[in-house]
Amino acid sequence: MIAVRLELVEKHPNADKLFVCEAYNGKEKFQIVTGAQNVKKGDIVPLALPGTVILEKEIQPGTLKNIESFGMFCSEKELGFSDESEGIFILSPSTKLGISMSEYFQLEDTILTIDNKSITHRPDLWSHFGFARELSSQLNLPLKKNPFDEEFSFQKTFQSNTIENKNAHSYYSCIVKNILIKESIDKIKTRLEKCGNRSINNVVDVSNYIMLEMGQPTHFFDNSKLKNSTVEVSFSKKGESISLLDGTSRELEENILIIRNENTPVAIAGVMGGLESSVTDTTSELLLESAVFKREDIRHSSKKMNIRSDAAIRYEKGLDASTSLPVLKRCLKLLQENGCPNLQASLPAGYNNESEKSTYIEISFEFIQKKLGICLSENEIQNILIRLGFNHERKGQTLKVKVPFYRQNYDVTIPEDLIEEIGRTIGYSNIPKTPVTFEVVPVHKNLSRETEKKIKEILSQSEDFNEVFNYSFASETDTNFEENSSEKIKIQNPMPEEFQYLRTSIYPSILKNLTNNEDRFESARIFEFGRTYHLEKNNETTENKFFGLGAFLNQKSTEKNLYTFEKELLSFRKVFELVLCRLNITKFQITPLVINYFHPNSSVQFLYDGIKICESGILHPRWKDNYDIKKNILIGKIHFDEILKILKNTKSNFQFSPPSIFPGDNLDISILMPKSFGTEIYSRLVLEKQIPEIESIWVHDIFTGGNLDEKSKSVTYRVSLLTYEKTFTQEKIRDIQEALINLAKANGFTVK
Repeated sequence: MIAVRLELVEKHPNADKLFVCEAYNGKEKFQIVTGAQNVKKGDIVPLALPGTVILEKEIQPGTLKNIESFGMFCSEKELGFSDESEGIFILSPSTKLGISMSEYFQLEDTILTIDNKSITHRPDLWSHFGFARELSSQLNLPLKKNPFDEEFSFQKTFQSNTIENKNAHSYYSCIVKNILIKESIDKIKTRLEKCGNRSINNVVDVSNYIMLEMGQPTHFFDNSKLKNSTVEVSFSKKGESISLLDGTSRELEENILIIRNENTPVAIAGVMGGLESSVTDTTSELLLESAVFKREDIRHSSKKMNIRSDAAIRYEKGLDASTSLPVLKRCLKLLQENGCPNLQASLPAGYNNESEKSTYIEISFEFIQKKLGICLSENEIQNILIRLGFNHERKGQTLKVKVPFYRQNYDVTIPEDLIEEIGRTIGYSNIPKTPVTFEVVPVHKNLSRETEKKIKEILSQSEDFNEVFNYSFASETDTNFEENSSEKIKIQNPMPEEFQYLRTSIYPSILKNLTNNEDRFESARIFEFGRTYHLEKNNETTENKFFGLGAFLNQKSTEKNLYTFEKELLSFRKVFELVLCRLNITKFQITPLVINYFHPNSSVQFLYDGIKICESGILHPRWKDNYDIKKNILIGKIHFDEILKILKNTKSNFQFSPPSIFPGDNLDISILMPKSFGTEIYSRLVLEKQIPEIESIWVHDIFTGGNLDEKSKSVTYRVSLLTYEKTFTQEKIRDIQEALINLAKANGFTVK
């Protein structure tokens, strides 16, 4: 695609709307048939020769109405400058014939695509000059131009006014006269297009160009639409509103950072300008704003107004106040270049609340060497710092480093930040990998953590429980779950009713989990390790740790089938026995427990030296109704704090019983007893008799109904036998069976 001059323009002999043109590129001529109505002899236009690909179509020589054509003139659409256009694009009369369009529009460029997620903490790199400065330091190459060094000659015959306050880090304004609104020059227009910005006009384009080049947003007001040239950074009041550049009208909440003109909001500061003071084709005088706002204020405004503009994103990173004046000067200089050569600007009026700010960091060579783990010479370290813009003074083996203005806000603030700068400059890959040498000492055992982990492994891996996690908040009803509970602790922050207190029992959380899942699963087993909180009489607070366990069965709860669940209750009870045995706590007693949240005659407690360490049972129907539970629920808990006390006070002498070389055996015994009797009564009698060959005893089956009266039940116990002396004989087993029968009869039981 090249620039050609139209040497001849004639009507097509066979078509009213076509023209036959002769185009000259300085060396040869081309015949072109075109339908563009704005062709004129002497104009210089872009020509796409055969072989050129435009919009995924290759240009081919062709014949239109019996006239040959060897190319196509291009409009802004073919050049990629707009989605729609009419007529061919007319180039400048001074355009060199034959020049390629990529060279003419300065499109012959190297494009670096950078993932800005990796530089989100570096606001100085959110601009083209910022990357040029960074590449200059890393590649040790000189900068060709620094836009922050731009100068401008201001006029003193007219003046804007900026009301000074503490609502911005810095704010400057100036009046700009002799403005002509037109298209931007090709250099600015094409550079903006390559960055994904649509060209609007020369004034708006300069503002966008400056933001991309230097990283700080600016804003132009139409000065003639303002009540005067006085502006102020302020906060919105209730009931105020503003029409924005995006065409929307917004009601402002309180404390939105805005720009005021005579008490009227004209812009949401750092986010978006107002429509009523915007630049239009008739604008001839501007008020230029160059400012750095506080990042927290911009973030607040952007979030409250639900507007995420490019300007807001940059301000949120935390810009330095010292850039406002250099950016203003560069903006005016660029505006002169971009179609307003005769503009005049007043002296900037404003303030910089951080003009005295400087950040210094003291760091020693020893600290640098130790942290990096590589031997760098002192000169090498100093040279790297200078390349990166960190000027410094040396005092013996210590450096007092001054952080450059573009890195001193939230970025480089501590010695470790300087270490990182030096490390990335030399390249982390250049730091040799060396094994770390240190003294190997035994790890201090944390009994609480080890015990917690072990119990969780037993429950989840051996007993198929699933762990759940709940908040420690509770409703007032939840805090009254356990009787004799201590005073509840109310949360001071405003909370919903179900979260107003710290929980005094772990059970309500477990029950809510089971309620939410009973319609999803036929059965479930869950546990939680958590704390309960209590307010004692002396107003001191205490925390207790528990393992809370819960399970539901695949039957609905009725009084009629309550005893059918005793087998499941015994199985659930054995989980607690297993946990205690695995923790080497074997000298515990199981006794009946009467408490309001357990079903009568269906709960037990595990005691160690008279102290309760576990409990389990069937949930009382009253609490089932309170939590809207349909199925039978088994609950229990392990008093973790009491378990820890036992483990701390007992020696870790684990008992080991070698396996017997003789085969074991089992025998069953069925006993009639009242339904009100607990099955553990006979088990305890057997164990207390201490028959050497009896290893263990457990309930194998429970039967009710049939020929039994309504008040009786038949319990079948299975007794495990083990001997280390010789193989069991029938006579020996018969003797043990007789002893068990006599024991039952002696205690008032009937043997079946």
